[in-house]
Amino acid sequence: MEHTKEPWQIDQHGNIQTPDGQLYLGGVRTAMTAGSDNDRQKANARRIVACVNACKGMTIEQLEWLPRKGGVVGHYDMLETRWLSSCKQRDDLLATSIALLEYMQKIESGIDVPDEIFCPWEEAISKAECRE
Repeated sequence: MEHTKEPWQIDQHGNIQTPDGQLYLGGVRTAMTAGSDNDRQKANARRIVACVNACKGMTIEQLEWLPRKGGVVGHYDMLETRWLSSCKQRDDLLATSIALLEYMQKIESGIDVPDEIFCPWEEAISKAECRE
C-alpha cells in the first residue's frame, strides 16, 4: 500500500491534514499521541508534517536507508563536502584552462590554428565561469 500523498498540513487545532482529510493512526489523531503537553504535541505535529513534505518523491526504501548514512543531515553534509570538492576541482581546471588558452593564443601568431580549436575551448571556459 502507498502512503498518503503530500502535502500535509497542520490545521488551526494542531491536527495533521492530508489531501485525504485528517490523518489518524490506529484511531488516534497523530498530533495528540505524545502525552498531555500541548506544545510538545504541536511541535511533534509540525515535525511530522515537515518531514513528510521534505521527503516528497522518495521511496520508503530510500527513507529507511538514510539513518544508516547519518540521517538526512549526515547525508546532506556528505553531499555538501562532495559538492565543495567538485567546485574546487572545477576552479582548478578552469584556471589551468584559461592559462593554457592564453599561452596558446600568444604563440599562435605564427601558426594557423582553426577556430574549431579555440571556439569550443572558450565556450567551455565561459560555461565554467557561468558567463553564458
